[in-house]
Amino acid sequence: MYQPIPDIRGNHGWREVAIEPVDERLVRVADIGGRVSEDPRYSAMGLPGAVAACHVREGVAEALTVAAGALPAGLGLLVWDGYRAIETQQALFNGYLNELIAM
Repeated sequence: MYQPIPDIRGNHGWREVAIEPVDERLVRVADIGGRVSEDPRYSAMGLPGAVAACHVREGVAEALTVAAGALPAGLGLLVWDGYRAIETQQALFNGYLNELIAM
């Protein structure tokens, strides 16, 4: 019935993926409604620059709504993060780097 997650085969070619800017406004996840809710973890963890609300692009909000609607009754999606400030990204990077160094 369920298949295990396959082994990751590496990330070769990631530098060739084009990064294209997307001109969409950000919407608050709490305003999406339905079976999509938020729990802004990085703010709760006190990370620098983290805000007390999750924001995603309009297109992402639409995709979350569709995905949540496809779930079985009684289930929903919980978003921990969306847009993050550079200070928050730096804190996450440094935290993980320090974990790797400690190994």
